[in-house]
Amino acid sequence: MSLKNLAVDNVIIAECSDPGRLRMFEGKQHCSFEPGGRTVCFRGLDTRRTLHSQGRFNRTKELILCDWPTQRFDPRELAELVPNVEKFAITGERIWMLKYDFPPLMNLWAINITGTKLNQTRASSFQRLPALRQLNMRGNALVEIVPFVFRSAHVDIYLQDSPFCPHIANLQVIPGTAPTT
Repeated sequence: MSLKNLAVDNVIIAECSDPGRLRMFEGKQHCSFEPGGRTVCFRGLDTRRTLHSQGRFNRTKELILCDWPTQRFDPRELAELVPNVEKFAITGERIWMLKYDFPPLMNLWAINITGTKLNQTRASSFQRLPALRQLNMRGNALVEIVPFVFRSAHVDIYLQDSPFCPHIANLQVIPGTAPTT
């Protein structure tokens, strides 16, 4: 595991702040399926439309959820909706909690949770993701970081712009250790 304060591709900001996309749907829920397996959804997932588009979601390799409309996000929805997802990003000023841990998604190697009010996570939040290599949690309201447990051997973690960041110099990372239960 390594903590990084380097610039990383932050595609979610560009995708979610595109003025053309924002005007096009005037506050409505909408998903756009793009070439290369990228799916960009705004303001949540409309259950009726999602069921109608299930085949297209199954081909999604990169899912970007912009302006999530509720305070909680349930990562378990990803296993059914996008079982082969490799990159996942979510943003939204209303999100303050991951309702459950991420389910086992065998191909998911990059998670980007930025620009939310997420203030804490559990040690096990990302434990069942064997391919995870990059966790971008910049620009959240994190006030503490618990020692994460990962299945993959190396995960780059990006944490800038959270309230605890002034204390990051005191944070210790010990490779190969996991919290005891």
